[in-house]
Amino acid sequence: MNYQNIAITGASSGIGYALALEFAQKGRYLYLCGRNEYKLKEIKQKCEQKGANVSIDVFDITFEIECKKWIEKIFKNRLDLLIANAGIANGNSYELQKDKQMVEVNIIGVLNIIVPSIKFFESQKCINNKCGHIVLMSSMVGIFPLPTGMVYSASKSFIHSYGESLSIALRKNKIAISTVHPGYVDTKLIQNAGANKPLQPSQAAKIIKNGILKLKENIYFPISTKIAAKIYNLMPLWIKSKLQSFLPKEL
Repeated sequence: MNYQNIAITGASSGIGYALALEFAQKGRYLYLCGRNEYKLKEIKQKCEQKGANVSIDVFDITFEIECKKWIEKIFKNRLDLLIANAGIANGNSYELQKDKQMVEVNIIGVLNIIVPSIKFFESQKCINNKCGHIVLMSSMVGIFPLPTGMVYSASKSFIHSYGESLSIALRKNKIAISTVHPGYVDTKLIQNAGANKPLQPSQAAKIIKNGILKLKENIYFPISTKIAAKIYNLMPLWIKSKLQSFLPKEL
């Protein structure tokens, strides 16, 4: 596919910020959104220095109406790639409001972006037998959950399952789906996780971009994450419980 027009949510920090930089090039159009206006203006300037045309919008993806407005805007012309990257993480606070907020952002917010976009992708003319490409951001913990990040793990497990289902459902519509399962990346989401030598966002962005260009349905990194996931899903619960002691203690 020719990824000429790209939209990224959560572009004001972390992997989203790095992906914007990674995809920025002369003649490419980037539609970036997030909640931090200062950081969005900063990434806009950096991407424009690389020759990209950049549009930024500040809003919260938990607001359905704002999401619909943005989707309508980015599809006024053809959109080739939509990366639903925005998400938040908290440890086990056992506070209902914090847990509900995580569900609102990581699940409802993603649906607010993806669901209205599908009809627009379906109506587009296909290029190289593809009408568009949607990328979802899951996590390693969506496959083997952390007991110290139960709601976050569950929200990313939803994205993992949703991505697989979408990939099957939209294949006949020639819409590509990729689900990303990062290990530990040095972002605000895991700064307190105690992870050993996490990847830098710029490194993660390169891996994700490479997977997108190859139209991979699942993008795992590091490679040990993919191997561990396959083995983990075959294990009985008592062994899974033992393995939890080797994972970071908090999110």
